Amino acid sequence: MTCEVSIIIPVYNRVDYLPETLDSIISQTYQHWECILVDDGSTDNSIEIAKKYASQDPRIKSFIRNREPKSANTCRNIGFEHSTGKYIVWFDSDDIILETYIEDQLWSLENEQCDFSICGLYKYYTEPRDLRKWLSDDWQNDNYETFIKGYLLYKYGVITGSFMWTRKLVEQTNLYNEELIHADEWEFFSRIFLDHKRLKFGTCKQELIYYRQHGDNYYQQWKSGNLKKLKSSLNSRYLVLERMINNGFLDNELEKYFITDALNHLKINTNGIHSELLRILGLCDLSSKEALQIKNASVKIANQTRGRIDFRDIYEFIRQSPSARNVYCFIIRFWIVKIFKTILYKLGYK
Repeated sequence: MTCEVSIIIPVYNRVDYLPETLDSIISQTYQHWECILVDDGSTDNSIEIAKKYASQDPRIKSFIRNREPKSANTCRNIGFEHSTGKYIVWFDSDDIILETYIEDQLWSLENEQCDFSICGLYKYYTEPRDLRKWLSDDWQNDNYETFIKGYLLYKYGVITGSFMWTRKLVEQTNLYNEELIHADEWEFFSRIFLDHKRLKFGTCKQELIYYRQHGDNYYQQWKSGNLKKLKSSLNSRYLVLERMINNGFLDNELEKYFITDALNHLKINTNGIHSELLRILGLCDLSSKEALQIKNASVKIANQTRGRIDFRDIYEFIRQSPSARNVYCFIIRFWIVKIFKTILYKLGYK
């Protein structure tokens, strides 16, 4: 059987979810695929599950990461080195694909002669029937340049497995950055989009992935304040921002997003986060003195408002008024407005 599609999955401690993921692949209406599992040093029985499935289906191949560093990205790159498919999908070991996922993605790619295709997804929390749509699906109607910008701004409800790539395109790009452990797929895909400005993409109009939400996935760990992942997230943003500048793609909307997104990380008040933030501000045409002023002003606001500020709402203030006096005036206004709203609410005014 000729392999047309390679599905590459890094695995780490997924004993509770991996069987369901693999069963969804085996159940595909299109059968000319291979699934490459690369274990990242699991301490549960994930590797045994992978070997069991591989022994039962020759299209499933099980490997163990054989080099450093330990990361999902290292496993993704090793998996690609073992792959043979004309088309490539990187997938996560806890998500589920609908039975027409490969068939529909392939039709989109081949019918429109595209470089990659995209499908939508549902988030779910306990079981697949608890479904919720996620973010926007405007990418279905966007042109390529608008799509790139929307992807950079995290506007779209897409994840790693939403994309199917031609092998030819992947081979023209340096693979995943193995030092990154968060926002790593976003950095890699952004790199592809920014370095190839004339790609053609196809779209599947239906949701074809169930994106599982639980306490162990990267997004939930990031929300919980995992410092290593937060630093990696900021480092990814720095690398993408640097690439945007080098490719002449940075505009005012993107600059505002990257600055305010970085400032919102100040809710985790550590030197490591602050140093990553200063690197990002330094790329945005700010002197080291201006960057430090903005950082210090933002720290004061974050601390005094107990992390309740979204810096997108006060971007212009931060850029134009970082002096200590103006910062304290802003904080006073913030608490006056908050107290006033609380009083109105208690009086019954919604």
